[in-house]
Amino acid sequence: MKKIFSLLFIFVIAFLVVGCGDKPDPTPEKKEYTVEFVVDGKVIDTQKVEEGKSATAPSDPKKDGYEFKGWDKDFTNVASDLKVNAKFEKTTVETKKYTVKFLVDGKVIDTQEVEEGKSATAPSDPKKDGYEFKGWDKDFTNVTSDLETNAVFEEAKVYHTVEFLVEGKTYATVKVEHGKAAELPEQPTLEGKYFAGWLKDTSNVTEDMRVRAKFVEVNLEPKEVKDFPLQIGKAPITRYISTGTGYDTNSSLYTTRVFLIPGKGNGNIYWYRIFIKNEGGYNRVVEVAPRGASQKTETCDWTILCYTDALAEVLANTGVKEGDIINFSKHPTAFTETTDCNEFFTVSRLTDMEAYLLDSDTAHTVVALHKIKKYFESLGQIISLDKIDLPTFDGETSANITWTIDKAEIIAPDGTINLPDDVTEITLTAIAVYETSTYKQTYVLKVGKVSG
Repeated sequence: MKKIFSLLFIFVIAFLVVGCGDKPDPTPEKKEYTVEFVVDGKVIDTQKVEEGKSATAPSDPKKDGYEFKGWDKDFTNVASDLKVNAKFEKTTVETKKYTVKFLVDGKVIDTQEVEEGKSATAPSDPKKDGYEFKGWDKDFTNVTSDLETNAVFEEAKVYHTVEFLVEGKTYATVKVEHGKAAELPEQPTLEGKYFAGWLKDTSNVTEDMRVRAKFVEVNLEPKEVKDFPLQIGKAPITRYISTGTGYDTNSSLYTTRVFLIPGKGNGNIYWYRIFIKNEGGYNRVVEVAPRGASQKTETCDWTILCYTDALAEVLANTGVKEGDIINFSKHPTAFTETTDCNEFFTVSRLTDMEAYLLDSDTAHTVVALHKIKKYFESLGQIISLDKIDLPTFDGETSANITWTIDKAEIIAPDGTINLPDDVTEITLTAIAVYETSTYKQTYVLKVGKVSG
């Protein structure tokens, strides 16, 4: 028994001695490696894989025209970092082809084999005398079947040059398609004359043309309405003879002679006087005074004196009146001092249509627009009216008139004015038409509210 206990004791002691020595090594840590899956050089998946284990393949990659054939390396029992590349194999697919034919007037000029979905290449533009190539009648892009496409031609356009001349100089040049009308240039102007149109018809141009402008004179000045061919002269009044009856009845006094003197005359001895004042370059009658009575003798420049009843009657019958314009044959200071000279004067009078000569189609249109100009001038520098006249027909000239207005919100086509607070310039353009004449004129008006 003692022996057994001794052995047991020795065993325990030995166990304790062993147990108090160095500890055994721990279980070694497992390594991880990186596995990358690559398609055409591009990483599509990255995985961390323990040593000895396997990576998991991603979904099979796609590539147009190719078939995926797997990966180029084994990624089971991984023992190091790894790049695995996808393998592809070109797919063998038979491509369809179609025949495309290009025809000119039914004749094939080019044939091409074109893969399905691709485009044919057009040949050089075909030529055809007298015609212009306009393209092909069918689309040959994205071909999906056999195709015939025909050349499309259009009769070639011929152009002519039309040169517009003013006073022999080129005013405008235009190109005109054969048989078409030329586009007319802006209305030309010429000092002292009015444009009456172009001397050749340009509505059907069939050749190169040179077209000259026609100008006419239009009388916009006062018209002579009275001829007054009485002899006049500058002389002292020496033939007035006072008698018991007031004047000498000698037949030599019953003449058509008129004496012209500067200023107011000499007293009240004259039977009949026409007082004249120069206004705006015109010698205008300011008063007709029988038997010498006058209030304007101090301000007149010339006086026509008539000293017999017979002459006074002649003058009265001519109807000379205030406002008439006296046109002398020469300046009054040049008249000779004689009682028997042969100088003359005429009387002009400005009345509505009597002032104009409508001797051409152009005169009708020019006069119609000139009358409108005078009307606008009569309204003053600044117009503050609610409405103005914008005629569309002039009864005296029979011209039709159309209008364009740059600020229609201020002046309406019927002439109604929406007066702005501030003075505003409005441009109005009138076009008058009569028979063969078309004439245009532009007017600039100032409109606005005027205080006070």
